[in-house]
Amino acid sequence: MAYQDLKPSFARHETFGLRYSWLPKGYRAFIECDGVNAFTDDHATVRLGVGKNMVSSIFYWLQASDIIFKNLDNTYQISPIGKEIMGKYDPYLEDDGSLQIIHWRMCSNPNLAMAFYWFFGRFHALSFSYDEVVTAFKDFCRGRLGISISDSSLEKDINMVLRMYAPLRKKKESIEDCFDNPMSQLGLAQFNEVDRRYLKPVTDQPEISTYIFTFVVCDFAFRKGATISVTLSELMKGQEGLPGPASCFCLSQSGTITMLERMQREFPSHLELKEQAGNWVLYFTGNSKGINMLRDLSLQNYYQG
Repeated sequence: MAYQDLKPSFARHETFGLRYSWLPKGYRAFIECDGVNAFTDDHATVRLGVGKNMVSSIFYWLQASDIIFKNLDNTYQISPIGKEIMGKYDPYLEDDGSLQIIHWRMCSNPNLAMAFYWFFGRFHALSFSYDEVVTAFKDFCRGRLGISISDSSLEKDINMVLRMYAPLRKKKESIEDCFDNPMSQLGLAQFNEVDRRYLKPVTDQPEISTYIFTFVVCDFAFRKGATISVTLSELMKGQEGLPGPASCFCLSQSGTITMLERMQREFPSHLELKEQAGNWVLYFTGNSKGINMLRDLSLQNYYQG
């Protein structure tokens, strides 16, 4: 999706970061209470066990992570990936692979999670201060996207990314807050207490499961409209509105090639990796139908082993 086609919204999280229990709790409420009514009726706060603003935040995170989505007629429904993860494989969100998929879906959802898309897909600094990342995000939104939005909204969103992925350990922070932050467990950003700078630890040694990365690559190819192949360059850089899987998971070029080699070994009848004219190309067996089959197979192999 080209930047001019995006319609991003900002600061919809009510300043509350995603918590472990919120997606499972919100998913069950959505199913049991006939959809969006679970978050809008008079019993929403009691049903979800949180305050009014947190109810709105849970509803937002369900959408940002693509567990539910809004139709053109303004109704809402559970997404296919929402049914697979929350309804079938991991209803309590206990697996790191599920968090990695949710991370990918948020980063590839720029209309609802622009700061996540930008931070992992378009911001390439490896060491930076808070002021540097805020300024860069503002410049991107106003310059590249041409969006007129308040400083406070942009600061809230980029601050939310930092809080979720590289939280500062404050003295007054409760034990619950420290351990109820799922995205910080992925190790995709860090905060250095010594020099007060943030880091994105790009790695040559991927820790992500081959099956999960296969799902992400297939999802990337499908969203990109590829039916035959994707290149290493595309997986590294992505395109407008769609981050590259490599940048999304802070993989170096050699780390990405390592993952592609693992994918080919795991799915030799579905994939072929070739080096052509100095660039690596990953070929899929068949057309987009084959990509979707491999996407589903990778999830099944990961969760059911």
